Amino acid sequence: MQEAAAGLPSKEQKNFKLLLKHYETKQYKKGLKLGEKMLEVAPQHAETKCLYGLFKFLLGEKEEGMKLAKEALGKNFKSQICWHVYGVIQRNNKNYPEAIKCYTQALKLDSENLNILRDMALLQIQIRDLNGYVDTRRKLLLNKTSLPINWITFAVAHHLNGDIPEALNVLSSHNKIISDDIKPYEKSELYTYEAMLYFESQDWQKLVEFLDKNSNIITDKLMTKEYYCKAYINLKNKEKATEYVKQLLASNNENSLYYDLYREIQEISSNGTEETNQKMVEFFDQLEKEHPNASNIKRTRLIYVSNQDFVKRIDQYIRPYFIKGLPAIFSELKGVLNTKERQTAFENLLLAHMKSLTEKGTFDGDTEQQFPCPLLWCYMVLAQLQDHMGKYDSALEHVEKGIKHTPTLIELYLIKAKILKHKGDLKGAAETADKARSLDLADRYLNNKAVKYLIRNDEIEKAEHMFKNFLRESNDENIVDLQVSWYEIEKGLYYLRKKEWGTGLKQFKFIEKHFQDMYDDQFDFHTYCMRKYQLRSYVGMLRQQDRVYQNNLFAKASQIMINGLMQYAEELPKIKQAEEEEKKNVEDMDKEARKKLKKEKELKDKARNDTEPHKTKIDYWGEKFLAEMKDPYQEASNFAKIAITLKVESEKLRTPLFTAISHLYLKKRKPLLVLKAFKHLEGKIKESEEVKKIAVEALKLIDEHIGKEDTAPEVKTLLENAKQQLRAKL
Repeated sequence: MQEAAAGLPSKEQKNFKLLLKHYETKQYKKGLKLGEKMLEVAPQHAETKCLYGLFKFLLGEKEEGMKLAKEALGKNFKSQICWHVYGVIQRNNKNYPEAIKCYTQALKLDSENLNILRDMALLQIQIRDLNGYVDTRRKLLLNKTSLPINWITFAVAHHLNGDIPEALNVLSSHNKIISDDIKPYEKSELYTYEAMLYFESQDWQKLVEFLDKNSNIITDKLMTKEYYCKAYINLKNKEKATEYVKQLLASNNENSLYYDLYREIQEISSNGTEETNQKMVEFFDQLEKEHPNASNIKRTRLIYVSNQDFVKRIDQYIRPYFIKGLPAIFSELKGVLNTKERQTAFENLLLAHMKSLTEKGTFDGDTEQQFPCPLLWCYMVLAQLQDHMGKYDSALEHVEKGIKHTPTLIELYLIKAKILKHKGDLKGAAETADKARSLDLADRYLNNKAVKYLIRNDEIEKAEHMFKNFLRESNDENIVDLQVSWYEIEKGLYYLRKKEWGTGLKQFKFIEKHFQDMYDDQFDFHTYCMRKYQLRSYVGMLRQQDRVYQNNLFAKASQIMINGLMQYAEELPKIKQAEEEEKKNVEDMDKEARKKLKKEKELKDKARNDTEPHKTKIDYWGEKFLAEMKDPYQEASNFAKIAITLKVESEKLRTPLFTAISHLYLKKRKPLLVLKAFKHLEGKIKESEEVKKIAVEALKLIDEHIGKEDTAPEVKTLLENAKQQLRAKL
């Protein structure tokens, strides 16, 4: 810092120190005023100009601030302050790789600067440069070994980098210097994290020894029991493992993970055969005796019962819920109704109950009189089942009977709307969903359902008005800030149907930004979690952030965006031709007519900007987005780059997504990426003509690249192997 201030008069040297203090204390307005005065005295002083630019950037003048900082850096490339400040600007601009380059240059000039090292470490963990993170944390530790936080962060760095033994060694060294004034909760979190390391390293004996020694300090007793149970299972100590799993089940007998632990102890598993399934049923029968009130035990058992026993078991399961009333029962049962045989058997059971309850007021095969409610739930579940089976007319008939039975049950109207949607009656579905909403105007979920159906029926203005019912400030900028991805997907689809490309595609750019913001939000926690000893939660948060894009909404948005951009690319020549024709027509007009047309356009734009300035600010109509887009296929590739890495479990989402990605990379002539996307579609070759067509096109593309002279030999070998495998599947 002294070197940076050396080129200033003595008074300005004091002001320069004050300028730095204003930044450290976040007094940016004071810093801006002082910087302006200093530049009047020394306009060529690079460090002052750089800090002045930083204050401007932080106060909202981002472009001007970055320009000033860049100019200052150009004046003095050997100033670590200029490099550091420019790195801070890049970091605030979320351009982390560029910020790291700046910090690297700053460290070459001042390798012991702790502020730069700390900032560098934050950026390295943000972009998951784990090797670099370990090195930086090592430097910080060696600089001050008496600071406990340096040991802890160094241990976490090794853990994240996959070196658990070294992380344990570092924690062991830290425990020797741990202070007596550490809070009990912080000590508990520290020991919990150490136990987590033993668990992940699968050193079961040491884990047990560590828990025996420190379980009285660890406040998370549930985690302790889970770790004990898993350790004893792997140490083949069935007696101890059973003791702990029973304690876990006593605390929560609805947790499926505890069932799995219990089965692991008893060495019971299912490979789908009748014999192993029977053992699973016997296991859950025994478990039910120990926990008779656990509904999840009864439901999970239905997965493994034989088809002959299925009707009896599911009947026993549903009757208590029909009597008590459980609207969500079908959602619970969907997973066990996984074959047509089971669906038909369950349908016949419900039809028999419906007939008996209607005629006699009793369940089929029973004599006990029931209240009217079981018949109502029977209508509802039967309608849902038949809708799931594709029997829409029968489903509609039974849901109508349910509505006639109890006209105030909201769930019935939602089921009816869903059936009508499946039948293709979007207008009827929207009206029915609105009817459900009208029965409880204070319910946000019902409001959102009605909005979704209205958009699908192309009633966009009514839907937008209805959506704002639950917003305090109902401008579109706030709606975007709410990150309501389902709403943006529906609106995007609507505008794409209308070929309003800018507005439609922009909705999916908003969704992309939501997920990027979610990922960026972790930045503030890198320091906070360490300071608060939330190490286990911190590691879990980082792992969750690494999976942030593993989301069905992002997968769906990516698929629509990729298809939308490819459609836009195909339409682009027509759009440009229409624009040229319009331009020519304007040129053919007389001067007065051109002037009048220009004025009308200006007034229209002004009216739009005046009434909806927030939409202009966020480029709601996507005009700027389309104007700046040089290549729609490249923009689609930006989405595909992330989407191709997704593990999509839903068949409804997986096939359309990877079909779209395959088509995109076929257009871009990228055989290796086509093959990577096509791996997710291989099982559909026999049943889908479109997938088969993609495979044929992929083979042509592979042959084309094999024949090229500039294709690398190893790539040719890879393509030859892929070609043989693909031909075998066709």
